[in-house]
Amino acid sequence: MILWFFLVYLIAFPLVAFVFLPVLHRLNTTSIYETLLYNSVALYAPSLALSSLTGIPLILSITLSAVLSAVYISFGGAKAGIHTSAIQMLVIFASMAVLVAIGLRNTTLQEVLSTAHNGHRLNLYDLRMDPRVRHSIWSVVIGGTGNVLCLFASNQLSMQKYMVMKNLKDAQRVVLLNIPFNAFILLTYVSTGLIVYQYYASCHPQLGSTNELLPRFVLDALSQVPGIIGLFAAAIYSAGIRQKKTCQILANMHIFSTLSSSFAALSALLISDATTSFNKGKIMRFDEKRAVTVARFLPIIFAFLTVGMAILCSKLKTIVLQISFIVFGAAGGPVLGSFVVGLFFKFVRGQAALAGIVSSILISFMVAIGSAILKADPVQLPLVRDCRAENITIASQMQLPENYGYVKINQFYGLENIFQVSYQYYSIIGVLSNVIVSIIWQHCFGGSDNRSSVKLKCPKFRFVK
Repeated sequence: MILWFFLVYLIAFPLVAFVFLPVLHRLNTTSIYETLLYNSVALYAPSLALSSLTGIPLILSITLSAVLSAVYISFGGAKAGIHTSAIQMLVIFASMAVLVAIGLRNTTLQEVLSTAHNGHRLNLYDLRMDPRVRHSIWSVVIGGTGNVLCLFASNQLSMQKYMVMKNLKDAQRVVLLNIPFNAFILLTYVSTGLIVYQYYASCHPQLGSTNELLPRFVLDALSQVPGIIGLFAAAIYSAGIRQKKTCQILANMHIFSTLSSSFAALSALLISDATTSFNKGKIMRFDEKRAVTVARFLPIIFAFLTVGMAILCSKLKTIVLQISFIVFGAAGGPVLGSFVVGLFFKFVRGQAALAGIVSSILISFMVAIGSAILKADPVQLPLVRDCRAENITIASQMQLPENYGYVKINQFYGLENIFQVSYQYYSIIGVLSNVIVSIIWQHCFGGSDNRSSVKLKCPKFRFVK
């Protein structure tokens, strides 16, 4: 089902380029909002893979990764993250291409596809509209579009890079380039996942976490190739968290790129806020020299905060992609909703917008936390875990579970159906609840009659009253 993200990219990135970006780029602001939650996921994922490859304790791996990222951005500044992005992407492309090429050396593409088909891993046409189905066409396309918009339309890490472009057209061009590049990366990930499944189809390895599957494959199948483990480890520290649930792979997790960008963004936000507050209140002059000094120490503070949250992530019994989607859905959905309200509904005023985002945060986190507390476990496709010789051919005889795609959950006062909603929809829940509450609040309680600036509205939708 993850291949339907091709369609998601065709929908979401043009929306970012031509609907959200024109307004945000024209405002030329430092901050669009503040975030720290995603850093914990961005730190946990590569640290787990590095721990699997090298054998060092997970907590030590998390701590070292955070410290290195903090030092990296403290001494190099924001330019250090920008200048290395192109090189990091080349490492990603090279590593994934090598993994696919080496993975196919002892098999054929036809065998890989045949094994995946027999194991029901090529089910691309699940049209069930039940929102409790975790991965259907509807949940992936609708929910995936919301998740991508949270990442690229209302996310500080993405927007701060678009803001530094010389003009709007260049920024839009950069956004649209995400379509072919993300499509290529998606294709390599799915290919890698299918190769991994074909390799373990007759005997699934015993793992402490499903997130360890791809590192385990590198060690089991590719470690005899000189340099492959080093290349894979380099890719971990050069890419982005994009683990594909369908194939249970763990790849493309950047530690220096994501964390350094996050630390730089958070430092910029705090410095900007501090400069405004101190100078306005005349407490003390927060000049440029003092701001630079403070900015060098802030990433270290953020690193320690992130370490604690990443350790909490390691206790969750789910895969990294779902953790990141839950974070961006539950936390990013309400924020995206505020952007939607601000861009498209100019009659909504401050009090109504505040009521909308507070309500949507409560609703989104209620669903996400309720699902976690009640242990919402998805019904998985079968795997061959008993590796006795007589079970070797069982992969070709697997039957699709009758309730595949749904979530098993405990009864809870009739609310279990709400907590069973696919995590893909969390961002949409946040957006819709924000918009609906904001509009209702504005109509019921009114507010300030001050007219908002025309430049705060999307040029394509200024006709909306």
